[in-house]
Amino acid sequence: MCSSRMKPEQMKAKTFEVDDFFPPSPRKKDWTIGLMKVVSFLVIFMAGAVLGLSVSARFTRYFTSQTDLFFPRTIYTANCEESSLSIKSFVSPDHLMPRMNDDELFWRASMVPKMEEFPFERTPKVAFLFMTRGPLPFARLWDRFFEGHEGLYSVYVHTIPDYKLNVVNSSAFYGRQIPSEEVSWGSISLVDAEKRLLANALLDFNNERFVLLSESCIPIFDFPTVYEYLTNSAHSFVDSYDEDSWRGVIALQPPHGPCY
Repeated sequence: MCSSRMKPEQMKAKTFEVDDFFPPSPRKKDWTIGLMKVVSFLVIFMAGAVLGLSVSARFTRYFTSQTDLFFPRTIYTANCEESSLSIKSFVSPDHLMPRMNDDELFWRASMVPKMEEFPFERTPKVAFLFMTRGPLPFARLWDRFFEGHEGLYSVYVHTIPDYKLNVVNSSAFYGRQIPSEEVSWGSISLVDAEKRLLANALLDFNNERFVLLSESCIPIFDFPTVYEYLTNSAHSFVDSYDEDSWRGVIALQPPHGPCY
């Protein structure tokens, strides 16, 4: 059995030849570079995400605020008890004014325009002023009288405080109660009630004629006849007569002076 041994020079040459064809791989260096790339990518990604979220939030708030200007998500309804600021509602209010005390009401109604002619077209109306202590027994008859003549009349009702008229919403008396105070027969409070009715009617510039009525009054003629007669007349009509009875005699006594 023979064995051969290689000389050191031959071993070095062989090793050199193997290293030339299969160089050692730098695994440690490649792993460090890969880790740095991953960390850099994560840092850039996080920075981009933060920047994108910030810009998106700003644009969302901007466009949301702009959209709400034209397409509001919350719709606010107008309160009919509050007066509008438009010139139309000031000249010809479609609902009664909010509650005012007598001084405020009379001051507002006493305003006189400086212009002799109105700078807009208007249709004269007749204001029917009802003074009652309770229900209106002839409300249906009056509704038939007013029917079909909207825009030519106004209705105002003075009742006892806290009383609510029980009428349908299609009635001419619906929503036409003015803020009222207690009234006593034969006292000056009757005049105050008449002044409240007249003052509320004067807030509508289209009212030119005013008719004071009670719950016992009824229309004798149709509306066109009454309207034409009143609007074409330049006179005021006061119904006063001497009642030849014990009621009339008592009413004319000095203690009852304010009632006549």
